[in-house]
Amino acid sequence: MQVCGAASLPVPAVDVDVTARGRQAGLMEVDSILYHGDPAAAKLVAVEYRVGVKAAVLENVLPEVGLQLLWSDSFYPSVSNVELLEGVRCAGLARMVPEARHWLFYNETALTEVERGDGILPGIQRAGGRAGAMLSTAELERIFSTQVMPAQLERSTRVCYWSVWRQVLTFGLAHGRMDRLLPMELGELKALIMEFMMLGVSAGSMKNVLSAIEHRHRLAGMVPPLVERLAFKRIMKAVSSVSGTPSRLRFPIGSHHLWKLMRLSYPSLMERQVILIVCTGTVCCSRVVELANMQTCDLLWGHDGAFMVELAGALAIRIYKRKQDTGRFGLYVRIVAGLLLELLRAYVAEWGLRKDARCTKDTKRGARCPYCDPLFPRLRGGRSTPALRQGREPLVPMSRQQISGAVKVALESIGVDARHYSGISMRRGGITAAVQAKVSEPILYLQSGHGTAMAGRRYVDPVDPRILYDTSNAILGMEPR
Repeated sequence: MQVCGAASLPVPAVDVDVTARGRQAGLMEVDSILYHGDPAAAKLVAVEYRVGVKAAVLENVLPEVGLQLLWSDSFYPSVSNVELLEGVRCAGLARMVPEARHWLFYNETALTEVERGDGILPGIQRAGGRAGAMLSTAELERIFSTQVMPAQLERSTRVCYWSVWRQVLTFGLAHGRMDRLLPMELGELKALIMEFMMLGVSAGSMKNVLSAIEHRHRLAGMVPPLVERLAFKRIMKAVSSVSGTPSRLRFPIGSHHLWKLMRLSYPSLMERQVILIVCTGTVCCSRVVELANMQTCDLLWGHDGAFMVELAGALAIRIYKRKQDTGRFGLYVRIVAGLLLELLRAYVAEWGLRKDARCTKDTKRGARCPYCDPLFPRLRGGRSTPALRQGREPLVPMSRQQISGAVKVALESIGVDARHYSGISMRRGGITAAVQAKVSEPILYLQSGHGTAMAGRRYVDPVDPRILYDTSNAILGMEPR
């Protein structure tokens, strides 16, 4: 019978004479702890410590469990299949009550059945019940808690939190203190932060770790360790001041890039698609997920033509869901008439992208239509092919990763070194061009979607819609001679 006890993490052995010679080598001794000032030595210590974390985890679990553990590639070693540990009674897990163990391993990353409707609520009834039978209040409460409440966070945020929470679980496994994670005391949190910092977790990632810990406590109905006023801010200030790093260099896409793309001679079918992704995304100041969500029924040609005939050739694009638009009020970005819209019309016709007769956008404007085609369908077999056949299912939209990849493909097609560009370059480029052209802030925010949660800006409703085209005019700029 194996007794599971807490393994102590091995400290890398360093034979150092802490004298004047040792201090000259960049080493100091404080309470028997060595601090390596040399970056190369510090990196070696981190590598050895990372091995020690994995060894401690394997020592604290049963051998048959240890053989099945999978490790994620992260600065702090992370067990990716932590669900194997739910029935294990070691590393402090035996001391936990069942409810606390449940929340320790609770994974809310999957879309709920209600979320899958993306704005269209599914029919809900008791399995095997008669038609029209009412649900009990207990059933309704359970459905709301499990199907609706997870939507308080975007799924991408939930995935991020679960990823870093697995690192927290690995920390508890390595130290044999799983029972100290929920609820977590401030001292335990400080120890976790220090170990994460030692292994190279950045200040930005540390903020995600702290947020994930706070979210996990609130899920379990427990008091988080940083509940004291300004405690989160003070911890992050300390961490950032000693380990903060500049953001990676990411250039914005400029209007000169857009014009080169739109003027590209004889582009292939694939090139035409990526060109329109980049140009549309930049003019609309879009996030990559918004481009992936765009559908043919979101293209509102001549939307403002009833107000003024000169606007009949322009386009409004309905953004039914945006990060800051948590209430799904909807945003309508504008693109001025010109070469971009000519290319977009030709692309839609060439691909055979359709708006289905069953489109739900007229009645459910805040939901994704289950019938209409995406504006940017997924590549098939490595190539883009039109889908002109009738009686088919809607095409599959491109993923966020494919949209980001399109930015690099498009820029490389015009000879730009795309190493310092990514999906965010579109949004950053559109906003930058508009600010430089002195587009008024409220009008820019109607295009970019910023600040819609602020009460005052919800009332911005220009009398003359011509100024709504200031943003796209500024980004496209005057056509170069």
